[in-house]
Amino acid sequence: MPPTRNDVPIGVTATDEGIVEIAGRSRGTPRVANRLLRRVRDYAELRGDGVVTIEAAFAALKVYDVDDIGLDRLDKAVLVALVAFSAATARAQVLDLAPVRP
Repeated sequence: MPPTRNDVPIGVTATDEGIVEIAGRSRGTPRVANRLLRRVRDYAELRGDGVVTIEAAFAALKVYDVDDIGLDRLDKAVLVALVAFSAATARAQVLDLAPVRP
């Protein structure tokens, strides 16, 4: 099997606690884990000593507005749109089922 993007190391120096924090917010997907790891790595290199610690992870994920379950602003916007669409669809279905009164 050819290597995938997830098989290529990205050159990160990290503590176990920092990696666990990133993994906990990755929603169990390697793509999200790698994206968050790159963001935290970049933050640690610019604002710290380049080591991904739990403090760097907390700070970077706060800057990028990633909550405790791994949702960022775009994820939350999509969920709000889905809920609004579902509510509108449910209202339309209720109106279609309402009896017509003369």
